[in-house]
Amino acid sequence: MTCKDKNYLIIGGSSGIGYAVAEAITQSGGNVIIVSKNMDKLTSAVKKLKNGNNLCYSYDLNDIENIKDIFEFCSSKHIMLDGMIYCAGISPLCLIKENSAELMRKVFNINYFSFVEAVKYFQIEAYSKEKSKIVAISSITSKGAGYRQVLYGSSKAAISSSIKLMAKELLNRGICINAVSPGVVETDMLTELRRESMNLDDKIKQNQPLGIIPAAKVAKIILFLLSDTADYITGTELLYDAGAKLK
Repeated sequence: MTCKDKNYLIIGGSSGIGYAVAEAITQSGGNVIIVSKNMDKLTSAVKKLKNGNNLCYSYDLNDIENIKDIFEFCSSKHIMLDGMIYCAGISPLCLIKENSAELMRKVFNINYFSFVEAVKYFQIEAYSKEKSKIVAISSITSKGAGYRQVLYGSSKAAISSSIKLMAKELLNRGICINAVSPGVVETDMLTELRRESMNLDDKIKQNQPLGIIPAAKVAKIILFLLSDTADYITGTELLYDAGAKLK
C-alpha cells in the first residue's frame, strides 16, 4: 500500500493515533497537513516526520463556526486532498451528575460537530479529489464500554452512526467514508487516565484480552482504508478492539 505523492489532512494529528497515521503516511511516500490546537506540539510533530512535504495548521476545534478556514489554508497552498483522517477527541472522566452544559458542548464540538463540518467542506470539489477517502476514529466506548465516559462514548457513537448516512451522500463523488473503533490504545490520553486510576493496565487487560493496542497498529488499519484496496468499502465501522467484544 502506497501513499506516494498523495496529500492527507489529519485533524488531531500532533500526537497519539493521529501522529502515528502521519508517520505511516509519510513513510509510505505521502504528504500530510496536521491540524491541532497547540502550535508548539504541531511544529514539533512536523519536525519529527522524516519524509514528505508536510504542513501544520493551528485550529481550536471547539470553534465549529470556522472549520472552513482549515480547507482554505490547504487551498492557499495549492493542495488538493486525497484523504482526511479525523482523530481529534477529548475524554473527560466524569459521572453524569458531574456534567455541565459547557463541558457537554465542548466534548461534542471537538469530538463530533467539528467532524461533521469537516466532512461538509472536504466533499467540495475545490478541496478534494474524486474518489478520495475519509476515515474517522470512533471507539468501542461507543458500544457501552467504559465508566465515567458518557460524554466521550456518546460523541463517538454519534460518529459511528453517522458514517453510513454520510456515505450515501458522498457517493456522487466516489468518496469513501469509514470509521475505525479501536479498543484502548497506547496514547497520551491513556497516560492521563493512568494518573487517575491505579492498576489501570491490569484492568484493561482483563477486558481486552489481547492487550493495549499500539497506536502504530491502528495507523496501519487506517492506511488500508486510505488505500486503493479499500476502494469498494464505504459506510463501514471497523472494530479493532483486541478481543474486548469477546468478554
